[in-house]
Amino acid sequence: MTANRLIEALSTSLDRSPMQGEAVAELRAELATLKAQAASPKPKWEVIKATARSIKTVAEGAAGNILGELAKPHVATLLALAAGATGG
Repeated sequence: MTANRLIEALSTSLDRSPMQGEAVAELRAELATLKAQAASPKPKWEVIKATARSIKTVAEGAAGNILGELAKPHVATLLALAAGATGG
């Protein structure tokens, strides 16, 4: 896969994701950095590596938040069941 196709795939994934707010803005900025480096006649690999690490960190944090939100109702139900089972 070429760099441009990878960047496009990441952009498409971001467009389809349920993420919102600051995380999306940060990821779009990082993708813009990758696009600029891909278009450069002399891409700076240190910038690319740092950008890739940043994308990974932001995406992992956002995924954790999404999973946490999805789990909330189930955790609440589990806690209610546990409270009922223990009488408290």
